[in-house]
Amino acid sequence: MTVAGGVAVVGSGISGLAAAYHLHRAGRQVQIIERDATAGGRFGAGRIGERPVLAGARLIGHKYTAVREFLSALGSFDLEPYPVPPVGVLSGSGVDLDPRAAARIGQRLIETGAAPHHIAKLSYLMTRARDTDGVLNSRYVAKLAEIGDQQPLSAHFGSTIAESVLRPMTVWAHGAEPDEVYMSSFGAVAATLSDRFDQLGDGLAPVLAALGRRVPLRTRTTATRLIVREGRVRGLEVVDADNTTRETDYDAVVLATSGRAAADLVAADFPALAALLAQLRYRSATVALVEYDRAVFPPALAALAFDDASCCSAAVQSTGWRELIRYTFTGRAAATIPSPQEFRKWLENAEDRVTTHLGTSLPDRRAVAIWRCAVAYCRYPPFHTEFVGKVDRELADIAGLALAGDYLRGTSLEACYRSGAAAAARVLGETG
Repeated sequence: MTVAGGVAVVGSGISGLAAAYHLHRAGRQVQIIERDATAGGRFGAGRIGERPVLAGARLIGHKYTAVREFLSALGSFDLEPYPVPPVGVLSGSGVDLDPRAAARIGQRLIETGAAPHHIAKLSYLMTRARDTDGVLNSRYVAKLAEIGDQQPLSAHFGSTIAESVLRPMTVWAHGAEPDEVYMSSFGAVAATLSDRFDQLGDGLAPVLAALGRRVPLRTRTTATRLIVREGRVRGLEVVDADNTTRETDYDAVVLATSGRAAADLVAADFPALAALLAQLRYRSATVALVEYDRAVFPPALAALAFDDASCCSAAVQSTGWRELIRYTFTGRAAATIPSPQEFRKWLENAEDRVTTHLGTSLPDRRAVAIWRCAVAYCRYPPFHTEFVGKVDRELADIAGLALAGDYLRGTSLEACYRSGAAAAARVLGETG
């Protein structure tokens, strides 16, 4: 089968949606290939009862110019404000983690005995981050890598700051501990936390429907092999929902997947590129959305971040639906996806910590929805800009292939969207 002048985009997360949108806008025929039954990738699109929810990535920062332009081009969507960042629960007491509240954070660190020069360094980085967009290919991030990526973040600030401030931030934003994060990627964390956010009030379905009127989307379809002829990517082999293997010719293929999935797909034909992508590591996450019969959090509080548990945060899912609480389990204490029995204990412990901190009783549960993702967070290597440069050099010799995903520009929706737009630009530059 041949799709004349067509492009296949593998993956329907924000990177894939961006690539497909930009290719369609340029007049190309596009198909999105998604292995799961539900499109959206790490958005974690689903429902509780009749109401749509996003269990995965959902926050749209005010700095997210590309994502907002994309939404505006597709239609009019309800965006509701969402308050972040969370308050950290450290040894039972609450600590403000808002970079805009640097003075309060600094005072807290002084009281806990943190070194003054470490406090000053952290304050400087968080202040600088306010003016950056949190994308990993920025000059600011490259400069941070140059001066600090020789050792992990925890080594720059000492244990007091690492445990009381950095861990809630890095686990919340990247699913990683301070000794797994480097200065360059922390710049993106601080920029994210200094932003203000909205989320899609009606979930992802209206956005997918609007894009679907322009670009066909095939779910339950797994890409299994690139079709390469004379060194150029010419198509894609997929297995459909009915377990039928099909080969389709395309002018180009965009892999808008995790680095791990992309490595598997290119390994047979482009081993050097596959070896680079295989270096990437990911951290899993499990999210429980629990609807109670009444609100859990008081009106002035929307989220708590925990310092030493499998549950890294508990948060109101929506300011207009405060009975629905989002429990996120990631970080080293939740490095593997738990068994159902283990997860029940994790969730009960998280509920107990929330109610103990708030001094309230636990409401009755109405409904529970669980979302699991083995590749929820990319663990960015040190000198990330250099890593991406190596990927780009390998890719430059491969015609008909483009890459997009969180491992290229960062984990935020904006960073992933920009990687998809860049992949579309590469295809258009090659094929006209």
